[in-house]
Amino acid sequence: MATAVFPQPHGGVIDGFRWAIIGGDVQLYSTGFALSLLLVVLLLISGIFYFRAPR
Repeated sequence: MATAVFPQPHGGVIDGFRWAIIGGDVQLYSTGFALSLLLVVLLLISGIFYFRAPR
């Protein structure tokens, strides 16, 4: 299940929110969290270039 959730940028957010609500006994999937963080950064950078491009 973790491999299906974490290619999506929200996977790390959902896992982090679950960890914050439940507490320390939830294991964060660090590889998936890093992958989702990387995807969020790439989407942010591509959005900045797209919307700042001169028309």
